[in-house]
Amino acid sequence: MPDRELFRRRASGETLRALGSVYGVSHTTLGRYFGRPQARRQLKQAGQLLRAERYRRLRRLVPDPELFRRRAAGETLRALAPDYGVRHTTLGRYFSRPQARRQLRQAGQLVRAERQAAQARRRDERRFEQQVRRKANEQAALEREQARRDRAARAKIAARRHRPGAGSAFAAFLDEQDLRRPPTRADLHSGNDHRAARVVAAGGGIAAVIEATGLRTRENILHLIDPQILKQALHNDDAPAATTESAD
Repeated sequence: MPDRELFRRRASGETLRALGSVYGVSHTTLGRYFGRPQARRQLKQAGQLLRAERYRRLRRLVPDPELFRRRAAGETLRALAPDYGVRHTTLGRYFSRPQARRQLRQAGQLVRAERQAAQARRRDERRFEQQVRRKANEQAALEREQARRDRAARAKIAARRHRPGAGSAFAAFLDEQDLRRPPTRADLHSGNDHRAARVVAAGGGIAAVIEATGLRTRENILHLIDPQILKQALHNDDAPAATTESAD
């Protein structure tokens, strides 16, 4: 019992064997049926209606740069179709057009450039973090050494006070010389160091340090801000990511 759906499905490309199983006849029976003049006319009309329907769907599609960017980034036609109110087959026909293929190639070039730029930024961020941590560790080691020397000097002074002449001017001069030490990085804090320390204590990260100090770039703060402050700023930047991972 032929119906319109039979002609539509045949016109859309379904095989005789697939249709025969649905309609309960052999594929040879369908072949003979579609060979009749009347069936051929109906099949031709079904094909025209199908093409007109596809054309109307294609006209409903409103492509934009984001469509090409998402497709070039690897999104499937089925994922894109609901967002643009069309079927994935409609998108497939649209992307097969020469002009659309050219736009898709251009979008692919932009996507690759964006990915390369993002990779370069990540490399720069990793290098910056490594430099901050290295400088902070070197500074901490230097300060530990200075503290050790200071303890040794005070022990030396305490031992000298039990000797004859400990209260003389020369002994006081020796004590003063032994206690002399170079200033630490914390002793040399600038106004920018203090501003950076305040925003970091409030939970700010590297971007907040740059904004608070007006130093504009990571390279500038690396050379001008106490690396211990920057190390804590990096820790603040990592804290939200760590919290999210633990929540997951």
